Amino acid sequence: MYNIEQGELMTDIDNSKAELQDLLQRQETERQAIEIYLKETYSNRVPEPLPPTKEDLSFWKIAGVEATLLSISAIGAVLFSAVRTGQLFFLIESKLLSDLNPVIASIFSFAAMFLALFAFEGYLLAVSFYKGRRLKAVKISNWGIFLSMTVIIMAGIFSGLPLVNLPENILILFNASLAIVTAFAAGFIVYLVGENIGFAFSQVETTREGAKEKHMISYQHWREAGIKAYHSSKTFKIGAGVRKNSLSVPQASVSIEPKENKSELTYRAIEQYHRANGKLPTVRELNELAGVSVGTAQNALKEYRERNNIIQPFRD
Repeated sequence: MYNIEQGELMTDIDNSKAELQDLLQRQETERQAIEIYLKETYSNRVPEPLPPTKEDLSFWKIAGVEATLLSISAIGAVLFSAVRTGQLFFLIESKLLSDLNPVIASIFSFAAMFLALFAFEGYLLAVSFYKGRRLKAVKISNWGIFLSMTVIIMAGIFSGLPLVNLPENILILFNASLAIVTAFAAGFIVYLVGENIGFAFSQVETTREGAKEKHMISYQHWREAGIKAYHSSKTFKIGAGVRKNSLSVPQASVSIEPKENKSELTYRAIEQYHRANGKLPTVRELNELAGVSVGTAQNALKEYRERNNIIQPFRD
């Protein structure tokens, strides 16, 4: 009696495995047919949405002239301020190391100059860039306009001083004023322009993400429409999703009986084994009987025990 029931169980499992393999083969065949239909037939009638090109998503294309001018201004302000800062630290370091070997003193002086650039101008630009990414619009500062105009005017006056005979004390005062204004203006402009550059980069990233998402949605809608067209076409009606080239095939649809999925087949195998043996199969036994993975076998056993309130630990 036991051998007969076990034989019936093995026959049922073999049949289930064959049915599952047949189902998977049908699904793969239809999937390939759909892809061929979309590529060779549907795309000729309804062109596939094209993704945005690199040129369309480029920084300059999205941000435009405004961001270009802001970037040039930022580079100029950073370099100008960096020259002032670097020059100061170079001179200080050279003076401190004047008693050392000239070559070593020069190396350390240049190192101090470049490190100062990254430490001060770099930090100021990074912080302003970070804050700018959270802005809602380009930031226009009256102080920035005032300082820029002041530097331009004073530079123009300074260039014309040789044409005018002024007292020495006035020249000294003017030179000192120009040095202070330019130093203050450079740092302030670096910070202000950094904020606007950060805002521009944020807008570019948002626009790029929106363009990519829009394309993905368009492509998904196109694909869904194409699959619907495939199912309603002669290609699908000839049965099982197998693609034919002949247009003289009858239009009658071939009905396909629904198949059990892998989980149902595995669950049925456990049920039959339990009924025949009075105990649950091990994970390895179920793996061999149902032809499923170890993970699938474990999940199926767990679900069967929970459904039937069976307390039995896993056995490998």
